[in-house]
Amino acid sequence: MLSQKILIGLTKHALENCDEVPNSLRPVYFETLLMLIHRAEFELNYMGFDESFEEFLNNAQKTSFKNDGGGPKVDLKNIQQKLKVCESYQSLLYHALQKVLNKMSQKGLPDKEREFVEHFTAIAYFRIPEFRERLLNCLRKDIKDVQIPEWRGIEWRLDESIDDNKNPHLFALFDWERNFYIYLKVSIN
Repeated sequence: MLSQKILIGLTKHALENCDEVPNSLRPVYFETLLMLIHRAEFELNYMGFDESFEEFLNNAQKTSFKNDGGGPKVDLKNIQQKLKVCESYQSLLYHALQKVLNKMSQKGLPDKEREFVEHFTAIAYFRIPEFRERLLNCLRKDIKDVQIPEWRGIEWRLDESIDDNKNPHLFALFDWERNFYIYLKVSIN
């Protein structure tokens, strides 16, 4: 959690200052941002919560978060710290998305900036459910009556529910809503 907290702080710093540095340093900042957003510490298996936390929450609702020997042993202090780190990461994602959306409207972005915009947009599609929903809604409206020959015979089911008979472990890697965001709404005192 400490390394995640440090990396989040470093990424926020780079995001806030990438447009303020001299033009000669901007590619370095955006290359650094690319490396930071692709860090394994920010993947769902490290940032998210697993079934043991869900079990803890279910038991805690019955016992008002008291660790009285029944149910799994958990350290409330660690959970509170993890939730703070996750909230900080959520804030970072939204801040980065705002910057990326502003940059999308700019023409002639330098290569490293364009590369960062492209990569973060792909990451945001999976990690920010609201962004994915709005993007898909815009695409549905825009391409409703457009015939694209390259798409003929291809089945597009990006927004349909996941079939549990297919590889559920693979889909769990991308389900940030169920394994990350839902837990940020929980209050632990």
